[in-house]
Amino acid sequence: IPVDGGVPAALLTQILESQYGYHVDAQGLEPFPELQSLRSVFNPHKRRLLLNNRLNERQRTFQLAKELGFNVLGLKERPLASNMLRVNSFEETLNNYKAAYFAVAILINRNAMVRDIRNFFGQKTWNGQLLLDMMAKYQASPEVLFQRFNVLTSDFRLEKIFFLRFIHDLDRDAFDIDKELHLNRRHQPHASGLNEHYCRRWLSISLLNSLKQQHGEALSTYPNLLTGVQRAAFLDSGEEYLCIAIAKPGYPTVGRNVSVTLGVLLDDRTKRTIRFWDDPAIQRTTVNVTCERCSLADCAERAAPPTTVQKREERRRMQEMLDQLTQK
Repeated sequence: IPVDGGVPAALLTQILESQYGYHVDAQGLEPFPELQSLRSVFNPHKRRLLLNNRLNERQRTFQLAKELGFNVLGLKERPLASNMLRVNSFEETLNNYKAAYFAVAILINRNAMVRDIRNFFGQKTWNGQLLLDMMAKYQASPEVLFQRFNVLTSDFRLEKIFFLRFIHDLDRDAFDIDKELHLNRRHQPHASGLNEHYCRRWLSISLLNSLKQQHGEALSTYPNLLTGVQRAAFLDSGEEYLCIAIAKPGYPTVGRNVSVTLGVLLDDRTKRTIRFWDDPAIQRTTVNVTCERCSLADCAERAAPPTTVQKREERRRMQEMLDQLTQK
């Protein structure tokens, strides 16, 4: 396995076939139009791994590396499709995450990644091209690259971080968080689960809007990537995060785009580690979680009225009136 660059899909295929008795079919899902939203399907009886023929090289490599993870780690209880259409057990879900973590670990060598992150954080000014260069070097998708940023906790002692993945449904023009990870504690940017409108000032969403404006629809390949950085200060808590994001077409799924975001709480440790945190070119923005829960007045990006704030204020006024009426 290469230690300072991308891992070829051909090498992973060879390992699966020669050491684990697999037959890898790169066109395996092509005859099944109903399964085109899946990236891979494994038939355990025939040891066949059927891949979606529309996967690009990065996506194909990840599926192969993940499949290798199931075997190397000896994970017997596992999903047979890349997308878990049905959750059969906690063990199956856990093993799926273990295999994915294994895939990220072998696709991006830890020591090499630490050197690259140290160089990235050591820049005096923001340089998004370095993120794209890392993706190209390791032949990694934004999701895989940001997952490998887990070295921040041990090697850089940055523990107050979060990862979010947003899905932009282009037909509904709706934004949803489908994956999130919070380290140290639950941070302000998080999924609401209340069918509310996420703050349109978040870097994640602004990049997705920019991607839609540039191209109109989800594209079929990776060249059209957008990177961005933002200092996001939350209205209610005053906490400020340095957010770094990448937006891309949601290929091979049509009609959607995707953004992944890394957020780091701007405390003294972060400011000593990330030199470009105070780059004057970085936009500073006041944000909140959802529009319905935001009291910020005159917000040009507001997507919904502050109904929760209004109801809370109405209850407060009612309580004041009740207190007055019931005083001695």
